[in-house]
Amino acid sequence: MGTDAQSKEPIQVEGKSAKQERRTSHILKLRIQYRGRYSRDPEFVLPNWYRNFEIADKTALEQLTGIILQILGWSEDHLYEFKIKHCRYVNFGNDDDYVVDAKDAYVSYAIPMHLIDFTRGGSFEFIFDFGELHTFRLTVVAIYPFTLKHSSIPRVLSYRGKNILQYPGVLSRQAACAARSRQPTGRPKDRWRIRFVRQEDKRQLIEWRESNDKRIWQKAVTVLDNRSLVPEEIAKKVELPVDVIRGWITTYNRQGLAGLNPPRKKRAPVKKGAAIERKRKNSLATCCACASNSACERLSSSLAMMDHACLTRLSLTLSSF
Repeated sequence: MGTDAQSKEPIQVEGKSAKQERRTSHILKLRIQYRGRYSRDPEFVLPNWYRNFEIADKTALEQLTGIILQILGWSEDHLYEFKIKHCRYVNFGNDDDYVVDAKDAYVSYAIPMHLIDFTRGGSFEFIFDFGELHTFRLTVVAIYPFTLKHSSIPRVLSYRGKNILQYPGVLSRQAACAARSRQPTGRPKDRWRIRFVRQEDKRQLIEWRESNDKRIWQKAVTVLDNRSLVPEEIAKKVELPVDVIRGWITTYNRQGLAGLNPPRKKRAPVKKGAAIERKRKNSLATCCACASNSACERLSSSLAMMDHACLTRLSLTLSSF
């Protein structure tokens, strides 16, 4: 008799296992370059300008846009799209625009990056503001597994060139200069970033960097390169563990240059006298040991001479018979 009882066996869908393997998370190291407005030359990029940064591959293109604009210091007030392998992922604006009049084949930007087949060395385009057509090239510099040291992503690793202003004609001259000099960052706050360096400290740090003392050279590089390199890259450069670099950054933020170069502690008179006394006793013990060894050597030499004299007399006595 047939029944409608559920089977205890797991239901399987064709092409999928009952228990799917857990996906390994990866980090994407990207380089963004500016190609200008209305760029017609497919190979043109702005010379001496780039931003290198890391993101998790679970990041959606929508989130990547926010990270890029944070690095640039721009506002997300325009439409944009990504061109990746002949596919266009577009933001058409407000959620009210549910149905859009688009003739070309577009898809949503709400897709995690690990679902797109990125490879090392591959590149794609980001176009922001369909009126100005600011065009950027993003290149996948490296792909590597996620580890605990990547817990602070997204983050800017290195950069070159001053910031590009989104609205250059709106800001005053002073504000525009400050905006161009702002440090690019993918995160609003970074605990391993030095907030500022006093001019007096900078002069001293430059002297340290030119010194033959390796320790103070390492400290100088840690502070002076903090705005262009992350702690891991500084650690590799000065050949020290990254925890040491982070400790120096924290110390400088809290105590300034004096914290990196504290005065040597002076020993108390009692401790100093005790150390001198111990040194004196050790010296005496060493001298006594040396003297004892010398006496033993002299005694051994005397006994050896006596044995030789006795043997000589015995030899002469026997020869007389």
